[in-house]
Amino acid sequence: MVHRVTFPMGISMGEHASSTRAFPTTRWSWIQEARQEDAAGDRRLLDRLLRRYLPALRSHLFSRWSLPPEQADDLLQDFITNRVLEHDLLAAADERRGKFRTFLLTSLDRYAISRRRHNEARKRAGGRTVPLEETVASTGPDRHTPTDSSSFNVVWVQQVLKETLVRMQRQCRMGRQAQLWTVFEQRILQPMLEDAEPTDYETLARTLGYHSASQARNTLTTAKRMFVRVLRKVVGEYTQGEEQIASEIEELRETLIKAGAPL
Repeated sequence: MVHRVTFPMGISMGEHASSTRAFPTTRWSWIQEARQEDAAGDRRLLDRLLRRYLPALRSHLFSRWSLPPEQADDLLQDFITNRVLEHDLLAAADERRGKFRTFLLTSLDRYAISRRRHNEARKRAGGRTVPLEETVASTGPDRHTPTDSSSFNVVWVQQVLKETLVRMQRQCRMGRQAQLWTVFEQRILQPMLEDAEPTDYETLARTLGYHSASQARNTLTTAKRMFVRVLRKVVGEYTQGEEQIASEIEELRETLIKAGAPL
């Protein structure tokens, strides 16, 4: 049975926290800082930046290019070494032209095409060395924009949701609000991920020492609001501004609904 993942039931994605706080550094700011860092010979921030995208990029190579794991990893490593590092790919990233992950995915596809052309040219040349740059130069920017990024998008959404859940659980523990996580887990996560029946409110109330089932219902409402706040904060780390955050969350929702993907 395929478990369909949607956002927790009853949550309005337009919901805002009661007190809006500044969002963390955006991914575009990270890119600018990574450029400066790399120029100084320090690549720790760049490494942190790229690690966020590697699982989704790897999944795309499996799906779009039908590469086995070892070949996908080799190509991805070559892409990072030859394009991102040696040829300063980040210098071409422009916030005005769209999302950074789309730019990165398009660049990877172009590199995969150039590598395939390079290998074919080498075979035609009888094994003689053919400069990779010759095949890269012939790869136009528009014709090879990714035509199927569904696998990439699903993995990206899964990463965002997993990060959200990890942070939410941590906040519940640190704030001594374990009951919020228990109710959220038994009413939302377990039914969603394990196809289990939601724990009834009466049982939750007895387990948590509540006076009534209505307290458990109110706790779930509070937990859903916490989920939304944390999700918006996670999305705000790579999307800037209230309008863009709301648009991105709606896109995440549509991606999961379309794919019917498991978390």
